[in-house]
Amino acid sequence: MKEKLKQEVIGVLFMITAILTGISLATYSPSDVLSMSRFFLIENAMGIAGVFISHVLIKYVLGYFSWGLVLLLFVWGWTFFAAKDYRKTWRFTLYWFCFILLTALLTTTILNRHVPIVTPDFNISGFIGGSLSIFLMDWLGLIPSILILAVAIIVVVSLYFRWSMYQPLNRLWKRWMEKYHTWKTTRKERKLKEKNAEAQEKGKTEKKKEKKRKKTSIKVLPAEPEPVEDQKPGMEGNDIPDISPQKKKPERDEKKDKKSTDDQSSYDFEVSEKRTDDSIDYDDFVEEGKKREYHFPSVDLLNDPPPGYEIDPNELQENADILTKTLADFGVTGKVVKVVPGPVVTLYEVEPATGVRVSKISSLADDIARVMAAKRIRIIAPIPGKKVVGVEIPNRKPEIVYFKSIVKNPSVSTHYSCPYYTGLNRLKSNSF
Repeated sequence: MKEKLKQEVIGVLFMITAILTGISLATYSPSDVLSMSRFFLIENAMGIAGVFISHVLIKYVLGYFSWGLVLLLFVWGWTFFAAKDYRKTWRFTLYWFCFILLTALLTTTILNRHVPIVTPDFNISGFIGGSLSIFLMDWLGLIPSILILAVAIIVVVSLYFRWSMYQPLNRLWKRWMEKYHTWKTTRKERKLKEKNAEAQEKGKTEKKKEKKRKKTSIKVLPAEPEPVEDQKPGMEGNDIPDISPQKKKPERDEKKDKKSTDDQSSYDFEVSEKRTDDSIDYDDFVEEGKKREYHFPSVDLLNDPPPGYEIDPNELQENADILTKTLADFGVTGKVVKVVPGPVVTLYEVEPATGVRVSKISSLADDIARVMAAKRIRIIAPIPGKKVVGVEIPNRKPEIVYFKSIVKNPSVSTHYSCPYYTGLNRLKSNSF
């Protein structure tokens, strides 16, 4: 109790000190004389103490950014007063001090390129901030100093709030790329539209020119033959030559015959005339005798299946015992009389005791699946032709059933009489 009261008193003192320091900074006046004489006019609300406090903080520490130290002092006071966790306050103190110091340096570097080393002139960031700002500008220059300070502020803020610096840059890059692709697509579409418009305009111009050419073209008519009035001397009436147009004899057939003769002479065989439908006897093409019997391809064309997983008999015995005990827990008395292992599921044949209803076993499917740690089980109640109930439980390591192992089984007909035969039974047991 005393320790808690002590912390509360310390917290109150810290908060009061922060409030009074804030009052002295708020009422700071450069005209106040740093003197303890009462003959000077003092405008600071805190009196001579306020003049000293504000003068030291503004001139020598961080200038007007000393307000950050006032806030820090008040936070520590509240931490002591409310008995908060010190680790969070220490973390806040470290990052907050780095933030106000970097901000003071950046502000001084931007506003005052050349700050003279005179104490009264360091009002923006104080003597500490001004000296560090001059040091950075002398060694690095103006632009690099601004860049380094801005990046440092971003790093401090991201570390305190645990923000990722990559995500904003990634979002900005994606947004910029989307705008770039949109601009590029719009530019292509605009160019394509302009190109189509130019092509249409060019086509219209060419059509107009073609119409003008047709209008201005002159049609030339063929000249008529002059009538023959006088006959040449030495020609009688009966000797006048016949100048009427005569039909030329068809030379196409001769050329064709000649071409066909030349073609035949270029080959070592004789080309007969083309046969028509009337000259073809379709009975000659009827296949004589019976059709040849179709033989199915050999099974050896299929790949041999890999060796299967050998089921441990101890595992089967263990599952049978668990199944018997589970049924007994739910009031069903019975025993496993046969186990039929398969590549995917294993069938456990359970013989219930006298007086046990089969429907009661069927209702325990979900409970048995839970106990056996199986996704799903199937209960055959009862198995046709037997007086037992079948419980199919999935194997822990299921195998792949290959087509060759199915076809090669003697139970399948050698002539493949059942075209829809599947390996469903093969999934349940090793026998068909």
